Amino acid sequence: IKMALFAQFRSVLSLSAAASKHLAPTTAMRSLQTTFPSRASLGVASEQSEAKGSSSDISPDYNGPLHLVRIHATMNNTLITVTDLKGDTVNWASAGSVGFKGARRSSTYSAQEAGTAAAKVAKEKGVDVVRVLCKGLGQGRASAIKGLQAGGLTIQSISDVTPVPHNGARPKKARRL
Repeated sequence: IKMALFAQFRSVLSLSAAASKHLAPTTAMRSLQTTFPSRASLGVASEQSEAKGSSSDISPDYNGPLHLVRIHATMNNTLITVTDLKGDTVNWASAGSVGFKGARRSSTYSAQEAGTAAAKVAKEKGVDVVRVLCKGLGQGRASAIKGLQAGGLTIQSISDVTPVPHNGARPKKARRL
């Protein structure tokens, strides 16, 4: 197998010299070109069948105004901040600002309501496409993203930016009983 690959590589080198002289590509060169299957041959539909507002509606090379949504999910509250790429705040919402008090602020429903409220105000200010950055281990992470979609924002990507220690601080000494 190694000898066959070496011979093929050597033939490519000799053909590349011929190709540099603007000669027509030979059949050996055509056989070395990589061909990728089309989407239709893989059984992938060409039309988007998902609902508007999903992340597949936008291409990865979207050049319009892009904003960031930072979700900070704590054990007691969920904070949602919409910013531009420089970091300037467009608007913000939290489970407490939507009207939930006490232990209800930490619920998933309150996080979804906060996401919907933040998305509606952001839509009024011209925000359409966002990238979501989640931080924290609270219960409202996924619910806040659902609320953003329900509010009409198109989500391009979701990233987890929760800080993870690379060994952290020294632990407390062991308790002796």
